[in-house]
Amino acid sequence: IVDANGVPLAMNRVGLAVTVDRSVIDKQKDKGVAVLNKVAKVLSLNPTDVWRKTRLCGEIKTGDKSGCWVGNKFQPIPITKDADPNIALQIVERSTEFPGIDAKPTSVRYYPGTLGATGAHVLGYVGALTDTDLATDNGTKYYRSESIGKDGLEYQYDKYLRGRPGIKTVIVDRKESVTEKTQNTAPTPGMHLVTSLNVQIQGAAESGLATAVKSARAHGFRADGGAAVVMDVRTGRVLALASYPTYDPNIWEKGLTVAQAKDMYSESSYVPALSRPLQGLFAPASTFKAISVIAAKNAGYDLNGIYACPGTYKVGNRDFTNYESKTQATTNLKQQIAVSCDTLWYKIAYAEWLKDGGLKPKNVSDYFFKAAHLFELDKKTGIDLPGESSGRIPDRTWKDNYWKQNKDFYCNYQSRAAKKDLTPFLIQLAKENCVDGGFIRAGDAVNFSIGQGDTVITPLKQAQVYAAIANGGTLWQPLIAKAIVKTDGTVVKTFTPRVS
Repeated sequence: IVDANGVPLAMNRVGLAVTVDRSVIDKQKDKGVAVLNKVAKVLSLNPTDVWRKTRLCGEIKTGDKSGCWVGNKFQPIPITKDADPNIALQIVERSTEFPGIDAKPTSVRYYPGTLGATGAHVLGYVGALTDTDLATDNGTKYYRSESIGKDGLEYQYDKYLRGRPGIKTVIVDRKESVTEKTQNTAPTPGMHLVTSLNVQIQGAAESGLATAVKSARAHGFRADGGAAVVMDVRTGRVLALASYPTYDPNIWEKGLTVAQAKDMYSESSYVPALSRPLQGLFAPASTFKAISVIAAKNAGYDLNGIYACPGTYKVGNRDFTNYESKTQATTNLKQQIAVSCDTLWYKIAYAEWLKDGGLKPKNVSDYFFKAAHLFELDKKTGIDLPGESSGRIPDRTWKDNYWKQNKDFYCNYQSRAAKKDLTPFLIQLAKENCVDGGFIRAGDAVNFSIGQGDTVITPLKQAQVYAAIANGGTLWQPLIAKAIVKTDGTVVKTFTPRVS
């Protein structure tokens, strides 16, 4: 996988694998425990991790199965692919002390991290086949010994990158000894993926995120993560995509320890495995006001008019305030966007909610919801990466469906809720939700106008929205792949940006 200028982002290199032959060590009295402990000590590995790596996943009946072997007993099982040649030579030369242990060169998937561009969440990683992979009928014939793309671009374009494996067929007797070998077939190499990524921009995005998080924490904020997307607004091509916290994608190929596997998905470490640009769902907040401008224009408000921005605005019996309740100058709409006035939008959204009939809606215009749908905030962008999340527009349909799903809980709150949640406020709130929770209420309408409430989108969707604003109104489907190229330079396939 290379960037737009041909700089390798993912490649293959030769490693030295130390492997275990289960058909040999299983015949020992202690089932190979002693020799595994001994080889772990020589390689400076954790004996528990070494034992786990040589166990078939089906052999681990309960609990955490991270790090188990998904292949079969007839394959050499690697316990490391980066052994020191001198140490590996000692093991091979002392074969009587290390029965069933061997060392051989192997191909290792490698992510060089040039200029700090690790690209963990966009490149993905490769891993051994699982039973689920083998059971998936996608027209691809897999073999147990293969490594396949598991996430990111490695997964998305696996059929081009992986090639076809060479096959060696053996016949074994009932004692699992090889009695005959049939003719071998040579492997077919995979192809290259050329992307629109720029290694310099990718590295800068990852570095910038890390610096911003550290700075925020230094100022007392939690700062548990961040996302960055750099997109060509004219085409939707992605130049960089970064998530924080990140990790070194090479750990997958080396083999995760139990501790590493737990850390990847741990809340205490802020889940480094999560791709926040694609999967993180956040309130768009004041960035949503650009969409509210379109709603106001369609509702008949003058884009060149003069608008007030008081410190508070009363909706029903509640005061909705600006940030820190500050009053801003009465000025044009462009300046109100610049100072991020809230109360202006509260006033417009509340007025439109009343025109639509309030709690008794009739012939509704729903300018704000319709403007959000124009930008497809509730749909995936369609980027060529797996695992993208959909956003949410809490419009009338969503509100009604959500209420129907939760009505029983609201209406029986005092018998269903936990004791700690039986506060007067929450009890009263449940009563209100029981009666009219399926309606768009005044508070829902004004919160929606400033991107709060139940509205959530991904950072990738946010980039797509602002790219459309920048380019004059076209929603481009984000795209990373540019071409598939054979090892001899022949272009097999090109990828053209599409308008969403």
